[in-house]
Order: sequence, then structure tokens, then C-alpha cells
Amino acid sequence: RFFRAFCLTMHREWPGLDRLRLDKFYTLIRKMISVVLRMCKEKPERLEAAGSILRDEILDKLPNGLRFHIADLFLDELQTSGWVEDGTVPTELMAELLSPFYC
Repeated sequence: RFFRAFCLTMHREWPGLDRLRLDKFYTLIRKMISVVLRMCKEKPERLEAAGSILRDEILDKLPNGLRFHIADLFLDELQTSGWVEDGTVPTELMAELLSPFYC
């Protein structure tokens, strides 16, 4: 529920952000995505729910800046949150992790 509220708030407030605060919100979003990915690593049953929240509340809606930022940081945060082991991720798992971006 917290992640859904975060996504709703970011989407609602994004158009009103000024350039001075934008970097701070970029960092906040990066940290939240990282935490959500680590949570899903610990409890894989939450992966589908987190992906659907991300897709429904941010990725399927405008503005593009927010969507592009999340797409840009997602793979970096995927690696730092422990999903990449020995430089690889199984194909089925990678497809599930990236599904919010293409479904």
C-alpha cells in the first residue's frame, strides 16, 4: 500500500516540480525502486503486485519524464539490489522483472 501511495503521489506532483527540486525527487524515486526491488528479492510473491502498481500508476500514464527516469534507473537498481548473480539473471525471471515496461 505504501508503494502504491508513493507512485500516486509522484505521478500527481510531478508536473508541478521545479528544476531546483527535480534532482532530489530523482534520488527519492531511485531509492524507492531500490527498496521495492530488495523487498521483492526477499519475498518473490510480491513481485507481480509491485510490477502491476508500477505499470498502472506510472508507466501507463503521462508525463514521460517520470516514465523515462524509471526506465533509466531500473536496470542499475536491479543489479545493486541483488537480482544479478554472477553477471546473469535467468531469462524467465528477467522477463517477469521487466514485464511492467512492455505489458
